Amino acid sequence: MPGNLAVAPNAYAKVYYNKQENVAYLDTRGLPETTRDKVYQVWSLTMTPLTPISMGLINPENEVDADSGIYRFTNLPITEAFGITLEPAGGSKTPTMDQLYILGTI
Repeated sequence: MPGNLAVAPNAYAKVYYNKQENVAYLDTRGLPETTRDKVYQVWSLTMTPLTPISMGLINPENEVDADSGIYRFTNLPITEAFGITLEPAGGSKTPTMDQLYILGTI
């Protein structure tokens, strides 16, 4: 998935989505490092109407193995696209759109 040209034009992420098993693996090695007071949050999106649902934060708790840059997300809602935003530590209830780093449709 490409980076948002206005925010992070060189950023990218890869998603491996298994709809049958309802699991997604995100390779985040193309994202810039964050500061201690910020965290990346992953969003599942339906497009009409545009509805973001948080899948969770990119943090060590859902990393596949230490320092891999690959994170596992399960029990996903109906998903047509994925987005990654930079949020305050702890995450947000809704995405901070001016900090949308990654967006890609399935």
